[in-house]
Amino acid sequence: MQLTAKRVAMVLKRPGRYHDGHGLILVVVNANNASWQLRYQRNGRERWLGLGPLHTVTLKDARERARAARLQLLEGTDPIDARRAERAKATQVMTFKEAAEAYNTLHEQKWRNGKHRKQFLASLARYAYPCWETPRSLRSTRRLCCALWNRFG
Repeated sequence: MQLTAKRVAMVLKRPGRYHDGHGLILVVVNANNASWQLRYQRNGRERWLGLGPLHTVTLKDARERARAARLQLLEGTDPIDARRAERAKATQVMTFKEAAEAYNTLHEQKWRNGKHRKQFLASLARYAYPCWETPRSLRSTRRLCCALWNRFG
């Protein structure tokens, strides 16, 4: 039997798993903790995709999200792997060199003297980039201090 908004409100009183159909499940831990999950099989392995908490995601939204995930499965994409790849892409870190060049692009117009514009990146290229391009395990405070000492000391 499919869930309705009225039935969802009633089942919040009792912990358990309540099926809506096609793998969509409302998991109730207690009255304050309930969430939507989609159960599916991929390559003979059971997978559970979290669709969001009940206080944020309505029954209608959960059905839409479950349908979108099932469409991904139909196309041959695992929704969990797709979500992980999306999050990993969003959290890629900028390198020191990329950050310095972005900073330079934003601020070079503020520097009146053309010599200073060129000096900024040239100084970084000579003294800072070699330190920051080394593997993190080989980087040390002493090495960075030596580079700064050579430049300003």
